[in-house]
Amino acid sequence: MHFYHPEFLYGLFAIAIPIIIHLFNFKRFKKVYFTNVRFLRNVQQQSKRHSQWRHLLVLLLRVLVVAFIVLAFARPYLPVKGNRNTDQSLINNVTVFLDNSFSMQAESAEGNLLEEGRKKAREIVMAYNPTDNFRLLLNNPIPESNRFLNRDAFLELLDEVHIEPSSIPFSSVLNRVSNFDLQGRQSNQEVYLVSDFQKSQADMNHWSVDTTLQINLIPLSSASQDNIFIDSCWFETPVLQAKKTLVLNYRIKNLSDQVVEKLPISLTVSAKQKAIASVDLKAFEERNEKLVFQMDTAGVFHAKIAIRDYPITYDDQFYFGFTIVKQIRVLSIQGADYANAVSLFYKGDSLFDFVEQPVNRVNYSSLKSFNVIILNGIKQYSSGLLMELQKVSRQNVSIVIIPSLAIGSGDVRSLQKAFKMDAFLTVDTAKASLRWMDIESEEFNDVFDVEGGQFRLADNVDMPFFNKHWVLQTWNQSRALDLIKFDNGNSFLRKYHFQQSVIYLFTAPFTNGASNISSHALFVPIMYNVAMQSKQQSNLYYTLGQENSISLMTTTNDDNDAVYYVKAVEGNFQFIPAINRRGANPSIIIDANAITDAGNYSILKSGREIQSAAFNYSRIESDLHSYHTNELKQIVKNMGVNNINILSSENAPITTVVKDLHSGVQLWKLFLSLAVLLLIIELFLLRFMK
Repeated sequence: MHFYHPEFLYGLFAIAIPIIIHLFNFKRFKKVYFTNVRFLRNVQQQSKRHSQWRHLLVLLLRVLVVAFIVLAFARPYLPVKGNRNTDQSLINNVTVFLDNSFSMQAESAEGNLLEEGRKKAREIVMAYNPTDNFRLLLNNPIPESNRFLNRDAFLELLDEVHIEPSSIPFSSVLNRVSNFDLQGRQSNQEVYLVSDFQKSQADMNHWSVDTTLQINLIPLSSASQDNIFIDSCWFETPVLQAKKTLVLNYRIKNLSDQVVEKLPISLTVSAKQKAIASVDLKAFEERNEKLVFQMDTAGVFHAKIAIRDYPITYDDQFYFGFTIVKQIRVLSIQGADYANAVSLFYKGDSLFDFVEQPVNRVNYSSLKSFNVIILNGIKQYSSGLLMELQKVSRQNVSIVIIPSLAIGSGDVRSLQKAFKMDAFLTVDTAKASLRWMDIESEEFNDVFDVEGGQFRLADNVDMPFFNKHWVLQTWNQSRALDLIKFDNGNSFLRKYHFQQSVIYLFTAPFTNGASNISSHALFVPIMYNVAMQSKQQSNLYYTLGQENSISLMTTTNDDNDAVYYVKAVEGNFQFIPAINRRGANPSIIIDANAITDAGNYSILKSGREIQSAAFNYSRIESDLHSYHTNELKQIVKNMGVNNINILSSENAPITTVVKDLHSGVQLWKLFLSLAVLLLIIELFLLRFMK
C-alpha cells in the first residue's frame, strides 16, 4: 500500500488522545449497603465486569476511528501491477486503436461490437484530464491519426467512425505508436487496443513490445463466431470458349460447430442467373464444389457467386470476371522441312484460327494480329523476317521454333542474336527418348497426376523417340528454362522470355522420319499448352485493401495515347488509374484506397470495355474466431513482459478501471467509510449497552 500524502501519517499520534481520556475518565462505582447483601454480591461483580469490557471496546473503536480518518487524508492506494506510468505530474499522451474492421459488425450484448467499442473508447478518454492529449487510430488511414487532439475533438472524431473493409495487424499498430515522434516532450505514453482480437489480425506472436509503452488490451466478445463464406473460385480450363461447357470450381468454408444442410448457392453472370445448387457442410468443414454453365457468345462478363448466411453478410457474395475468347490465331511459317503434323493438329480444333504461309511469302504486316507464330522447319532465316519477328515480340505473343536439321551455321548465329537465346551446336545422331519434364511449369499444368508432390516416369513407359536432335550450346546471357529433356540429359524443349514474348525452342524436328512424337499422346498437350500460354488471362478477382497491378489484355503496341478508366458495373463510380506503360502490354495500378466497395468493375480503353476486374473483401475478416480473455492472459504471461494489461469492465465501469490503472486502486473512501461505520457502532454501544 502506497500513499499520495504520507506526511498526514503523523496524525496517527492523535490516537493517544482517546487513550488518555479513557484512562482518567473511568466511571466510579458507589457502594450501597443492604441489610442482607448475600443476594446482591454476585450481581454487583457481573455489572462491574460488563462495564469494563464496554469501556475497552469504546476505546478501541475511537482509536480505530482516529487511525482511519488519518489514513483517509493520507490518500492510500494500491498500485496496479504492470502500470509503467506513475508520474502524475506529466501529461498523458493516450492513443486509442478502435478496430473498425468487418468482424466488428458481429452482434454483442450491447448491440454490435463497433458500438460497444465506441462506448469503451469514450469511457477511456473520460477517465483522463481534459488537458491530456488523445489520438485515434483505425484500420483505415485518416489524417487525424498523425497528431494528438484534445478530448472534445477526439470525441467528435470518434462519432464519425464506421465499418471499413481493411484491417491492419496489431503489430503494425504498436510499431506505429512506438515510433511516433513526440518531439522530445516528456509524457506518459499509453495505448489502448479496443477490438474483438480476431486471431488473424491480432498476430500476437509478432509483437515487438516497447517496454517504455503502457499497453492496455480491451477485448470485446461477440454473441457468435460462426460464419460461412466463399473463399475463392477458378475455372478448370485456362481458356474459355463460347458454347462450350464451363466448369467453375469454388471453395466454401463453414467456420461453425453447426451442421449446414441444403445451403443455397447461386451463380449470376452479367445480371442473369446461370446456375443454382445447394451444399451440405459439416461442422468446420472446407470443401470444393463445382458449378457448370455455358455462354453463348464471346466477350467480357461480370459474375458473382452468392450464398445466404445471417447475420454475417459482408462476405455472402464473391465477385469475379472472365473473358470468353473467340479464337486463338496461329500462324505457321513453313520452310522446306516443315512438319505437317503441326498443321493437322491446329486445323482440327475450332479454338484455333490457323493460317499457313511459306517462308518466302510471309505477310509481315499481319504478324501482329497473331497470338502464336510457329517457325516450322525453316533452313534459312532472312534478316527481314527476323527483324519483323523482333518487332512483334514487343507485344504478348508466343514464338515457337521447330528446327530443321539442315539449318546453316550463319542462320544459327542470326537466330541466337535476334532472340538472345542458345545456339544449335551440333547434331546428335544417337537415338534418344524423352524422359524428364518440368511438370510444375505452366505448360504442363493439370497434364499429369502428381501424388505427394512427386512425379517420376516408370522405366517401362513408352515415350517419344528421336533419331536425331540438336545439342544446344548454352549462352550465359540467355534466360532459359528447360521444360523437357532427353534421357541423355540434352534439352528437347527450352523456354525463353524475350521482351514481352515467350519463345519455345525445340531441338528436334517433328517429321515422321525423324521422330514418332506426332503419333504419341504427349504431342497434343505439348502443342495445346504452348499455344494456350499466348492467350494471357487476367485474374478472375482481386482483393480490396491492397495495391493491385492489373495487366491489360492488349495485343497492339500503338496505344500510348489511350485513356483507361475503371468503372463500376453498378452505379456511377469511376476513376482514372495510374498506368505502367513498360513494353507494349501496359498495366494499371489500383491503389489500396482507390476502391472501397466489393463488386464488379469494367476496364475501359477510350470508352470501350476491354476486360473485367472484380474486387472482393479480404477473406481474412471472414474467420471470426477471436482470442478469449483467458487466452490473452496466457499469451501475455508467455511473453514475459509486465507492461501489458488486460482490462475488463465486468465488475466496474471501464472509466473506473482506467482510473485505477492510472492512479492505482484508491483506498481513502474505504477508510473513511470504515471510520463512519465505527462511529455508528460506538453510538449503538453507548445508547443500548448500558
